Amino acid sequence: MTMIRRLSAIAAFIVCSSVMAPQMRAQSFTQACGGSDFFSCVTLSVVSSNGGLTRTFTVTNVSNTGTANNPDSFFSVFGVGNDAVTPTAVGTSSSNFTTTCSTAVTGCGSTNANPNSFSGAGFAATNFFGLKANPSVPAHSLHDGQSVSFFLNFANLSAANSFVNAEQFALHDQGGLNECGSSKAVFSANGTPATGSASPTHASSCNPTTSTPEPSSIALLGTGFIGLVPLVRRRRK
Repeated sequence: MTMIRRLSAIAAFIVCSSVMAPQMRAQSFTQACGGSDFFSCVTLSVVSSNGGLTRTFTVTNVSNTGTANNPDSFFSVFGVGNDAVTPTAVGTSSSNFTTTCSTAVTGCGSTNANPNSFSGAGFAATNFFGLKANPSVPAHSLHDGQSVSFFLNFANLSAANSFVNAEQFALHDQGGLNECGSSKAVFSANGTPATGSASPTHASSCNPTTSTPEPSSIALLGTGFIGLVPLVRRRRK
């Protein structure tokens, strides 16, 4: 009986600990596509370290896939924002980019980031922390198929979780096809395009579509080849 009581107490302690423990969720998304003027596609990976106080954001340009279909895409500025929380530090190991912030925190290479510049694409946060390409652009930008990382430090685990769980991610793509110029895109923490990024205004002309032959057309083509077989045989004879 005593053993049963001990096991019950241990089980209750484990359940309570799991409920009360702060959640260390990392918000990531794969191949999210959107934009104000044309589609850009991006993959964002968020990884926790340092007991959850550091979050590393890895951004990958995947715009030559999905609805973007744009091999010329390059991101010159990108980052995250959340009004409720301000990180204590930002950093990157990339030599092609400089950290950029709307508010001065440790590690910021530039503090002239303007969150309002993304408002048309649906960015609602008034703070912004991320990377901007060093001169010259586009040489030092994030091109299709490339990845780069930056990190944010937070004062405590609650602040870190609050930030990433309700963050917005924004990017500036200056590599539009067909002289389409540039476009900005904003996504929620799970990769959903913001209202201003869900239906790009020039997608029909700036994002070419790749047509796939219908099964009936393929069958017709195959029938045509079969019809050529007797002709080839006659010529050989």
